[in-house]
Amino acid sequence: MGMPMERGGGGSGMWGAHNWQMRELAKSEKLDWLILRRALAAFVPYWGNAILVSLVLLATAVGGVIPAYLTQRIIDDGILRSQLFVVIELTLFLILVAVGTGLLGVLQTWLSNLIAQDVMADYVISNAPNIAPLDNWRSA
Repeated sequence: MGMPMERGGGGSGMWGAHNWQMRELAKSEKLDWLILRRALAAFVPYWGNAILVSLVLLATAVGGVIPAYLTQRIIDDGILRSQLFVVIELTLFLILVAVGTGLLGVLQTWLSNLIAQDVMADYVISNAPNIAPLDNWRSA
């Protein structure tokens, strides 16, 4: 029939105990300003790309609102007024907005990954003397 009650959700079982422990641990955590400052300082050389990612994110958000407005215009100005040309024109623009928003999403992901990889590369290079050579990581 169904699953026994003790195997379900609701905070019981192994995962419920784990979540409770994580919540208790999080309560005792305090923000370490030194670590936060060091983490933010790692992104300073890439502030231009970070601003670009923010602008792309804003453009994507605007692109997400446009379809609702265009749909309203298709109904009000095209369908209700029997204007087939308006329906076709706005539908094509709606498709163009969807494709553009998708491409902006790809650009945002690419830029975010570029920043993350550059920050990690800087970290590895700055800590290179402390990192074991790759030869030591090979298994026998």
